[in-house]
Amino acid sequence: MKKAIVWGVNLGFVDKRGCPSEMHVCEGLIYPNLYFAKKFGAVYWDHCWKVSEKIRKSVPMSGYIYAGKNVYDVPYERRGTICFRATIKKILTLEELLENSEELKYVPEWRKQCLNGVWNDGTEHERSPTWFKLSHIKPLSRGYSPREFGINADFVRRGVYVEDKNWR
Repeated sequence: MKKAIVWGVNLGFVDKRGCPSEMHVCEGLIYPNLYFAKKFGAVYWDHCWKVSEKIRKSVPMSGYIYAGKNVYDVPYERRGTICFRATIKKILTLEELLENSEELKYVPEWRKQCLNGVWNDGTEHERSPTWFKLSHIKPLSRGYSPREFGINADFVRRGVYVEDKNWR
């Protein structure tokens, strides 16, 4: 049985741009990451949760993205659903990513604040411990409710390991 990871985007408090006020606007959106991956072959997406060694060694695998209700670059009817699929090529820890200068070229400018631990306004924050290298980010044919994946929407904030039914 193949496994996949489902995670959420932009699930918290947002400002008028549609993202948490400290975040770069592109970090809380999907399409800038999709376009970066198309242009450069991959994009690193950071997470504030850790992934077990067993899961890290299971790559490549599918990743499914839950678009929170504030992800304004996703059509309104798809917000609050799992509506994108990507290939997770690598899962690195922060330390592994920082030690590998070749991989850093896949970290877009808007995610570097999560490498450095400093928001755009100069305020310090925790650096993201987990980094997914994604490619082939594509919209699904429709938005799926978390229940269709057998999960509760409350759990996508920390990522959920699920059976991959090859959702399209």
